[in-house]
Amino acid sequence: QELYNFIKRINDIFYDVLDSENTLKSQTPNLIQQNDTLKKLCKKLQDDKKILNKNLDDIETREKTWRNEIEGKFQNSLSEIRTKIGDHEERYNSVVDENKKL
Repeated sequence: QELYNFIKRINDIFYDVLDSENTLKSQTPNLIQQNDTLKKLCKKLQDDKKILNKNLDDIETREKTWRNEIEGKFQNSLSEIRTKIGDHEERYNSVVDENKKL
């Protein structure tokens, strides 16, 4: 009786393992397909990331150039303003000197 129960238990375990193996075998093609899909998606994502990084680099370069141009124009404008202020100051001083003489 004890031996019979032991053999029955082993037989149950064997069939459980066999069922598990069959289940895994039936799922394998689907898992392989999912794995392939995930690999393709990862590759696409990596490619998109490279493109995005390149675009960001291009944008940063253009923005830096634009900022430098704007800064140059601003500095030129400041120089022109300083020159005009100097001219006006000279004229003002001339007028003041002339008025003092009168």
